[in-house]
Amino acid sequence: MGTKEFLGQKLPYMTNPQKKYLEILKTTKISYNSIKKLLETSLENLNKPEASWTRADLIASGAQFPSPGSIITGRTVFIDPNNTFLVGYKAFLKMVSSYSFMATYAQTVFEDTVRCKEYLYLAAYCQICLCGWPDDDELHVATCHVSSQQLHTFLMAVIADANDDFITDLGRMLMLPERNFKDSILISRGEATIFLATEDYEKAYRSAEHLQSVLKKAKRSSSMWMYYAQGIKAVIEKDETSLDAALCTFINECRKVDDLEAPELLNYYATGLAKLAVKNGLQVTIDTMDCPQALIQPVQMDYSHLELPRPKYGFPWEKEAKD
Repeated sequence: MGTKEFLGQKLPYMTNPQKKYLEILKTTKISYNSIKKLLETSLENLNKPEASWTRADLIASGAQFPSPGSIITGRTVFIDPNNTFLVGYKAFLKMVSSYSFMATYAQTVFEDTVRCKEYLYLAAYCQICLCGWPDDDELHVATCHVSSQQLHTFLMAVIADANDDFITDLGRMLMLPERNFKDSILISRGEATIFLATEDYEKAYRSAEHLQSVLKKAKRSSSMWMYYAQGIKAVIEKDETSLDAALCTFINECRKVDDLEAPELLNYYATGLAKLAVKNGLQVTIDTMDCPQALIQPVQMDYSHLELPRPKYGFPWEKEAKD
């Protein structure tokens, strides 16, 4: 668990900020208890009839939403609601982040990889639910929650060893063109990752090269995503040396820009990419707290015992099917 070297690059098992934050989590349990309470509240909210509503249902109810600026100006201005105003949608949004935190906690504090994967699977499942929610908002205010911007939730499914259909469905929904526009970096990063996971190697390689090209034009050649793209290309080229170097540099770069008070204890991008490499026959030697071998190595998992969250009165698309 000390510092290892990869092609001359030093990669500590964990940084000092990570070590301090981990100790805080272990000794206080404040964050764990608050997130657990948030998760319980979100699950309770799914029992409300409004948890099955769409944006059209909310507007039809006559509910009005004053603009936050109304408090400053003293003149009430109402805004059109988007999906984040919906009880059910908001619950699943909160559950994605809650299950993600619980997964990190299970792996790093409890050292329970199975429970970690269960939480990752639940987070990815909740992301699929969000992607299925009807959205007729022409301003696309909530689109960021169901686009390639949520690539980390896709990689949670990969790390959790979800079945191929589950992974493919989530990737397809996150890549829908109507949900991805303007940000070439996010689009290329998402496509390169998802195409790699679904074994469309030609498109994955092309997307990784496009990502690097966009970063170079933006004068961001030292961006962490440049190394992430290089890692994807290394997997396709079956180049273990380049992969190790890319992963090592990517993790180090991520750590440099991390929050010193509450740094990431699990790097879903590095771990997900490392797992995809192993699934493609490459050997990955990196083993750090934020990119652990326990999560990198593929294992057959069965999640049929999990109780998957759902609105008591059904999902919106189930109501539409009945109508």
